[in-house]
Amino acid sequence: MKKIFGYLAVLAFAAGVTACTEDVDYTPAQPVDPDCMEIYFAADNEGMFAFDEAADVSTLVIPVKVCRTLALEAVTMPLTVEQEGEMFNAPAEISFAEGEAETTFNVTLNSKELGVHSLKFSLGEDPTLINPYLEKGVPVHSIQIEFYRWVKVCDCSFTSSALGFTTNPVLEQKEGTSTYRLLGLYTPTHVLNFILGSDGKSYTIAEEDIVVSVSGYPGFFTGLGIGGQPLYAAFDGDVQYSYFIEGVGMQLSVYYLTPAQQFDWYDEIIYFN
Repeated sequence: MKKIFGYLAVLAFAAGVTACTEDVDYTPAQPVDPDCMEIYFAADNEGMFAFDEAADVSTLVIPVKVCRTLALEAVTMPLTVEQEGEMFNAPAEISFAEGEAETTFNVTLNSKELGVHSLKFSLGEDPTLINPYLEKGVPVHSIQIEFYRWVKVCDCSFTSSALGFTTNPVLEQKEGTSTYRLLGLYTPTHVLNFILGSDGKSYTIAEEDIVVSVSGYPGFFTGLGIGGQPLYAAFDGDVQYSYFIEGVGMQLSVYYLTPAQQFDWYDEIIYFN
């Protein structure tokens, strides 16, 4: 009797599975049109830009490259453009000549405003033009431009015990951020950028200033030279030796390096006035 009930249970389970399987609503993926031109934005288009508020962007031109796989016929197609306001200038359509596999349109600016501004382009979903499964490009492209302002924090006094001189740099802050810069640190034109840590004391040298690695420490060019050779300062990133205290001072624990010689560690002190 137990065997009979067991067989019945198995049959009931199998019937349930079959019923569930039959209820699945399956929609096959839309096939790609065999004559699809496969138009897409090139993957190497630049999309991120940042400028000081004082920068002259009146002649700025941002090129955007659009490509296609099937380039037999000439075609003109609409370009969907989304932005807030009217800061960007962009075309409403793009064209490919017969046999042309690439075309480029330009984006320019009407104005500049502090903050981050975005522009988005779309090629639409026309199956004769767009292949949604294409991996070498994308049917949408975005451009983001940031305009920022540097605000003076204070005048400073920088003493280099190793090099035996004192300069008077200016400390500025990128408004609304934890990014700072020292103007005129080693020479009148030398700029050192750094980012303040979340503790308000530790900091790191900004990536754009890192030009060399010395013993695993990030190094930056001082703008000086010894015997015609550039002089680099290797920055000790250990927070227990380096600090930033606004209104008090800042310590750079560095050693200097030329292609021919290497010096010992020195504590460079920057006093905030």
